[in-house]
Amino acid sequence: MLMSKRTKNDDGTIVWLKPAKERAAEFCAHLEDGNASLIDVSFGSGTTFELPSESRLPADADFDMLLDAVKAMGLATIAGRCWEYFGFLGIRGTIKVSDGNVLRCSSFFHPRLLPRLMRYEPYV
Repeated sequence: MLMSKRTKNDDGTIVWLKPAKERAAEFCAHLEDGNASLIDVSFGSGTTFELPSESRLPADADFDMLLDAVKAMGLATIAGRCWEYFGFLGIRGTIKVSDGNVLRCSSFFHPRLLPRLMRYEPYV
């Protein structure tokens, strides 16, 4: 299901895909009004990438390049090519955008007693 809403402060838009399958990852993109040079993309439980800085895009990537990256990451999530490792202190998310283009990022201060790996399933 595709959904969208304005941010709490009404200064941006959030668009997300909520899969029908329980073991598939939710996908989300967030864009602030007036700042088309930065898009936050997230999947699963806690993995968030800031584009262009946490991708293989150049720092001066234009809006069309950012949208292409969001589309590619969304399609990878839909295809189930993403996973998260929940460690003792944080989450390490990985998404295989294409062959040779695997993106990873970590977020800390998400403590877990028992580490586990969550491999997400495709939407269909």
